[in-house]
Amino acid sequence: AERDDRIGALSQEVAERDDRIGALSQEVAERDSRIGALYRSTSWRITAPLRYLKKRFSPVLTKARTISGRIASSIYRRTPLPVRTKIRFKEIIFRRTFLLRHTEAYRNWKAIKHDPLSGGKDRNCTSWGILTTHHTLFVAKLVERRLRKHGWNVQLMTEPSNEFPHDYYVVLSPQIFKTLPPYEKLISFQMEQSVSSRWFNEKYLSILHNSLAILEYATCNFPFLKEKGLGYPHVNYLPIGGGHDDAPSSSVKTCDVLFYGDDLGSPRRLHMLSVLKTKFEIQVKNETFGPAMEQAIRSARVVVNLHFYEDALLETPRIWECLSLGTSVVSESAKDQGDYPELEGVVRFFEQSSVSSMVLAVENALKNPVSEHTIRKAVEISGKRFSFMFDRFLMAMNFLPPSYADEINLPIPRSPEKIILSMPETYERRHAVLSEQRMARWTLFDGIRRQPGWIGCGLSYYVLARHAIRHGMDKFVVAEDDVLLPEDFSERFESVNRFLDQRIDHWHIFSGMISDLHEDTKILSIEEFEGMTFVTIDKMTSMVFNIYSKKSLHVIASWDFENVDPYSNTIDRFIENQEYLRVVVPIPFLVRHGNHFDSSLWGFSNTKYSEMIRKSENRLRRMISAVDYSALEQIKL
Repeated sequence: AERDDRIGALSQEVAERDDRIGALSQEVAERDSRIGALYRSTSWRITAPLRYLKKRFSPVLTKARTISGRIASSIYRRTPLPVRTKIRFKEIIFRRTFLLRHTEAYRNWKAIKHDPLSGGKDRNCTSWGILTTHHTLFVAKLVERRLRKHGWNVQLMTEPSNEFPHDYYVVLSPQIFKTLPPYEKLISFQMEQSVSSRWFNEKYLSILHNSLAILEYATCNFPFLKEKGLGYPHVNYLPIGGGHDDAPSSSVKTCDVLFYGDDLGSPRRLHMLSVLKTKFEIQVKNETFGPAMEQAIRSARVVVNLHFYEDALLETPRIWECLSLGTSVVSESAKDQGDYPELEGVVRFFEQSSVSSMVLAVENALKNPVSEHTIRKAVEISGKRFSFMFDRFLMAMNFLPPSYADEINLPIPRSPEKIILSMPETYERRHAVLSEQRMARWTLFDGIRRQPGWIGCGLSYYVLARHAIRHGMDKFVVAEDDVLLPEDFSERFESVNRFLDQRIDHWHIFSGMISDLHEDTKILSIEEFEGMTFVTIDKMTSMVFNIYSKKSLHVIASWDFENVDPYSNTIDRFIENQEYLRVVVPIPFLVRHGNHFDSSLWGFSNTKYSEMIRKSENRLRRMISAVDYSALEQIKL
């Protein structure tokens, strides 16, 4: 009887399925009938020539649209109206008509007005969630403290919940968790090493690709991530730093050497630890977290750090956790330790995989411990850098307004004479400029990020100018990381500085090159000095390599970051529009532009600039040849 009931129920399901199939077949037949009627209709036959013409002349129409966009752009730029009037007129055209909606200008305008990543408006945010494993709890607390500093509510979790009520979430090592926040809320903090593909499977890469943003702790991972289609601007560099714990450090040291981490899964660690155990009193902690782990670190005289993999990167979370708790560290060397100059003289590094070098380093650390003051200073410097880089990320994502630039404390020396403006996320450009030995002692500054990119560039110069003014600097040199130095740069640069120092009251800016010489440029003076020709002009457009006087720094510090018109308010156009500007330019130009990079602001290849620069230099030469020396103006500041 039960079998017959089941057979009856299944028969009923089959009958219902057949009914559904019949209904769908009827719908398909009706659709085919409608399509056939459409093809047979008079209107379809009449419009056939129009469809042919559209297909035939579509490339012509596309070209016409492109030309119309260029004409409109040229008219906009040349119209002699105030900038604000032109902006309002442009908004009326874009809002109320469809005439120019095919143009790049419209897409940029729409992005600025409506896309929260564009720089047009700030993100609304009141609360954050931080999801972390126990292994990365120290880093999660750094993020938590920084978010709370800005007044947001923050919840720190080591287990995901079934619901995600917060506005946004920072998830450390997101591949560990089975449940993640919605992608539009997810900021993934990538903390794996690309030297091992253990975690970089298809699932993890999908999480990274779909995240709202990616935080990356190691510059050495950038090339690997780019190969996987993950790069600037989606990836944001966030180096780990230190942070002082509120609890007092323990003065009682109960063991000489401590190792904590996975001591069983790595044969190389097992071997090196076995040697240490024959030489020192050593304690090993595995799967210990929280207050118990912190107490173990405080009670050790030295923590030894050993790589899990051969040729691995520094375990910076572990190193900074130990230093933040006041304990010295001995670590294997790594190829990325140059990214953390504040560790020099604080952490004792030994040659990678060298057991004898390790033993000597530990002996030296126990006999000659690093002072508490030295450790604390390194923690403070790294903490300042972490705070700056995290705030830089928040500004890039529009969680903080551009006005926050007035509160930024730059992690650079008080009075750096020469600055390299660079972004670590564009690692090819940074690698190239760092390999330039003639700039080895220049100070590297991680530029502010903001969309559109030219606003971030302007903010970078804005904060640098304010920094220089605050510390009473009379002269400030800034080079961008795509600068190309000629062979005779060093000698000519020394002559440039001697020339400027002798005429300190006669110039505002020295420009190493002009990328786009304004058609209304006037020559104010021509002087020969130490075999070089120096021309003073009244306009300039280029930020690749410039020297700024005190007066020009005050001009840059007055830049309006709320003005989002790219035709008048990019930082170099803003400077160019100043009255009574005095710009010294050498002929030939002192520097060149690196053509093998892409522009981080505009998205096209730097080769586009080459012809502009060449034309600017040739035009300036022609102007010099035709100049009437008796008509040159007396230079006044």
